[in-house]
Amino acid sequence: MDVRLVVPVVSWLVILISLVGWSNGQGTTLCSKPADVGIVLDASGSIGKKRWKQVVRFTQTLVNAFNVSDKGSHVAVLLYATKTKIEVGFNTFSGDDWTPDNINQRIAAVNYNDWKGLTYIDRGLKKANEELFTYENGMRRDKKIEKILILFTDGKQTKNRDPYTELKDAARPLKDKGIDIYALAVGTPEKIDVPELRGMASKAENVYTAKTFDELEPLAIRITQATCDIQLRSVSID
Repeated sequence: MDVRLVVPVVSWLVILISLVGWSNGQGTTLCSKPADVGIVLDASGSIGKKRWKQVVRFTQTLVNAFNVSDKGSHVAVLLYATKTKIEVGFNTFSGDDWTPDNINQRIAAVNYNDWKGLTYIDRGLKKANEELFTYENGMRRDKKIEKILILFTDGKQTKNRDPYTELKDAARPLKDKGIDIYALAVGTPEKIDVPELRGMASKAENVYTAKTFDELEPLAIRITQATCDIQLRSVSID
């Protein structure tokens, strides 16, 4: 029997089904409006191999929520710790190669053993501004395509080693480009700096926190709601 759910008022269950792609064999997506979305991930040593797998699942859940296609949303992924690297850029794929599967394969292939290091959030923001969110590297010029940055961290900005830039200052060039910045932090109040993240984000309500990594995927739902204005498509369940 085919049960079709159309969503003017959306339950948490339907949102979750949509995000994880539970359907009758037909792909499901959440966001109908196109966007250039940059996901900036903490890959520092405090994450650890086991929890890195949860970060990967969280990231893939976000990717699956957007209507990824050539004319739809494009999702890029940048990693930071002491070093930074763009794993998927806005120019990595073209045409029919813009698919969630292609992006998610790149994310799954990241070798966390190559990372470790400290939590230099400012370096991730700098890389995002100078190399990711640029027209030369694939960000689209169309003003109707929203520009969104979602940053994940499990700790505070490293300040006791090398020189660093305050996060509100590191984020300013991105905001000046019209990029809407969201932040997600996992950890106890002693390990994360919420006021600092609020200064980095486009507005205070763009900051989300969780105490454990087990809360990551449910938080992907809340972030997607905020960035997509709950513009959901119908979901079919056999």
